[in-house]
Amino acid sequence: MRKMEHIGEVVDIRDGEAVVRLRGDTSAACGFSCSCASMGPEARTVRVEAEGLEVGDTVQVAIPAYTGYLSGFVVFILPIALVVAGIAVGGMLEPGQANDIGPIVGGVIGFALAIGVAVAVNRALGRAERFEVRRIRRGGGH
Repeated sequence: MRKMEHIGEVVDIRDGEAVVRLRGDTSAACGFSCSCASMGPEARTVRVEAEGLEVGDTVQVAIPAYTGYLSGFVVFILPIALVVAGIAVGGMLEPGQANDIGPIVGGVIGFALAIGVAVAVNRALGRAERFEVRRIRRGGGH
């Protein structure tokens, strides 16, 4: 399986997970992926299993490449498809009516469904065990 590898630093450890701030250009791994926690142009963070890691450790994180492709589909393509399908279904439920409330309601329901699917996929892709982590250097010069 193809992976995108990035260097980062452990910045926090909570509930068995380490928060790793990725260094450098992470747009290929995270800008298109639901698996990263931060959304701005600043450093991206991911949660990984904390076993044996300490705050300050430098680590290499391998992110499966498919997460970016799947995330792009869920964030961009699926909402459009579900809104269009909702509009079509809503229009079929009220044929010949003077008002256009059916397609509007169908479109809103399709969009809400797309958001629900995106949240579920984000949770699945963001699980800490999906990432491979290798410590490169202990924090604090140990």
